[in-house]
Amino acid sequence: MLIAGGGIGGLAVALTLHQIGVPFTVLEGARELAPLGVGINLQPNAVRELDDLGIGPDALDRVGVATREWALVGRNGHEIYSEPRGLLAGYRWPQYAVHRGQLQLLLARTLRERAGAGAIRLGHRVTGYETHADGSVTATGRHADGTTWTERGTLLIGADGIHSAVRAQMHPDQPPIHWGGTLMWRGTTQARPIRTGSSFVGVGSARHRVVVYPISAPDPGTGLATINWIAELTVDATCGRDSGWFREVAVEEFAHHFADWTYDWLDVPDLLRRAEVAYENPMIDRDPVPTWQDGPVLLVGDAAHAMYPTGSNGAGQAIVDARVLGAAILEHGPTPDALAAVDARLCGPVSQLVLRNRGAGPFGLLDLVDERCGGEFDDIDDVVPAGERAAFMAGYKAAAGFAIEQLNAAGPTIPPGARHASRSTAGRREDGSMRARDVVFVHGAGRHGAAAWPQQAAAAEPGWLFLTREGVADDAARDARRLLGWLRARGGGHVVAHSYGANAAVLAAQLEPALVRSLALLEPACFDLARGRPAVEEHIAAMTPVFEAADDPSVSARDFSLRFAAGMGTEPPDVPDEQLRASVDRLRALRPPWGIGLRTQQGLPARTLVVTGGSSRMYEETAEALVALGAQHVALDGAGHRVQDDPRAPEVLTQHWAG
Repeated sequence: MLIAGGGIGGLAVALTLHQIGVPFTVLEGARELAPLGVGINLQPNAVRELDDLGIGPDALDRVGVATREWALVGRNGHEIYSEPRGLLAGYRWPQYAVHRGQLQLLLARTLRERAGAGAIRLGHRVTGYETHADGSVTATGRHADGTTWTERGTLLIGADGIHSAVRAQMHPDQPPIHWGGTLMWRGTTQARPIRTGSSFVGVGSARHRVVVYPISAPDPGTGLATINWIAELTVDATCGRDSGWFREVAVEEFAHHFADWTYDWLDVPDLLRRAEVAYENPMIDRDPVPTWQDGPVLLVGDAAHAMYPTGSNGAGQAIVDARVLGAAILEHGPTPDALAAVDARLCGPVSQLVLRNRGAGPFGLLDLVDERCGGEFDDIDDVVPAGERAAFMAGYKAAAGFAIEQLNAAGPTIPPGARHASRSTAGRREDGSMRARDVVFVHGAGRHGAAAWPQQAAAAEPGWLFLTREGVADDAARDARRLLGWLRARGGGHVVAHSYGANAAVLAAQLEPALVRSLALLEPACFDLARGRPAVEEHIAAMTPVFEAADDPSVSARDFSLRFAAGMGTEPPDVPDEQLRASVDRLRALRPPWGIGLRTQQGLPARTLVVTGGSSRMYEETAEALVALGAQHVALDGAGHRVQDDPRAPEVLTQHWAG
């Protein structure tokens, strides 16, 4: 399958196809992906789908912050409406405010980790398509240097945004982009969060308002967070502005429209004045089209339903599109019938949502207030009673797909472990050797990602993931959660882990044994399971004072390097001071591979292989302890600590996966 566009929608489609085992290629016009844009919101229905893809709160917390409250406040500073959001409202999933560009990079990084760097082809802008009698489709495109290219596939998913070339060909008579007269100035400022500390707040009227919300947690030292703000003003829509216009502007060009918007809890002029950057663009969308499908071609995301941002659900709907597409492929296969099922389910209702957002979406409450009192009131209940306000908001949530009762009660869009039937999870190569699908490799304390597994990466099968453990500091619980997220998204898999990484692997298996088909632990540093054995205890005694000195600023980089090498029984590196400092900074951040919480009484819940290479007696003792818990042990004499590099390792692993 071909995916036109590597934005949030296109990447969500790619991650979903990878999850269910359908081959794909993302064709993205940009030469490189950059963290463009500012804040967007993900409602709980979209967060649920990301969680089912193995992208949960641990990942989203790095690109945004969970929203606690949604509120509207009148121009006079009096509250119109407020409600808790996400988990505080009783949803099973949080709502998030995130940096759009950082979310895109998170999805791209996750996709490349799971499917390989070649999953996204940069510099490949799709300009059109051709359908064929056999039901297939060819995407046509242009490189950045002007040369053209073609790519044939079974289906084409147009996720190429509001200016979609795929949509333009599918609907050549579509009207131009629609602009209703509202200008938006957007930016970010470092400031203290207001109200709950994570509130989405709209202040003003339907035609003249400011929206503010944080997209980062506060800095522990300063208390400042990245505050996303949107200043909006409705002008004459017939004044001839170009609806595609987007430009960086000086704050002075628009700040006068909000000069006296000062409250004891929010100083809008100060927020605008201290902006890191500001952009001006019109609030635009597209008129709905009668269908998103043309045979083997389907539109998703903004290409299908570009909408005003008033409902904070444009990006979220793109994610939902991807998941509904995945479910349809599971039912109908990667065929036009699957695309027709998506079109039948989503095109009509989402088109109505586009028009509803054009009518101000949930900000329509401000219209009611303006109509009834001109925006001036002392008690909002005298203007719009509480029941009417609650009913208005409930109606929008139902239309947008995140009514709390329905969402909490709904089953997953894609069942855990569901796979497209034509692709098995295991097989046999032509030479008769075994292969395994859905394998995750967890590196040790040295090289990261695929670089830690050169022999395995060179022979990687579809569905193999070379996990990059987060940060320099070893945190087995954190890494186990990330590993489980990936396994949960794939419905389980085999785990291969080296040295320090073995702790995260065993912990994950003990936490959710149903997800781990097998464990292969290479020279595992699972010392919690081998306490009391002589070489292990000797190592712990030697290294404990080294770890204790890691945070001592009086210990120089050279001295710490010497201590670490002595504790490990190795020679210290002979490198220049600058290179040494970088290496020592990483060593200082390491945490001991003991005291992690691995439980000997729980045993090994998955079929486990231990492979050692004779590098150290402590690893052999750890292997003995694991054998006592039910593991199989293979010794590759002379392989050393990096047993994965030994030419005998691939056959040992394939035999293990075969059971």
